[in-house]
Amino acid sequence: MTTTLPNPHYSPETQVKISLLNFAITQFGLEEQMLNQLIKLEFPDLAQQKDEIVESTAKNGKITYDLENKILHTLSAAD
Repeated sequence: MTTTLPNPHYSPETQVKISLLNFAITQFGLEEQMLNQLIKLEFPDLAQQKDEIVESTAKNGKITYDLENKILHTLSAAD
């Protein structure tokens, strides 16, 4: 069974009978996943720091986006 859908949804009965494979992943992506798993096992404190940094970066990006929109709205509303 093949599909071109990025995230196919099948019934539970069908999922029990088949194996879903994602052929879109690259060798670099697999290496990154394996490296992340290794770091989580060998250096859990560094993995936690990385997760916190990624989370704060995403939060700061959202704050920046909101501030930019607020500035643009203020400028467009000014006479």
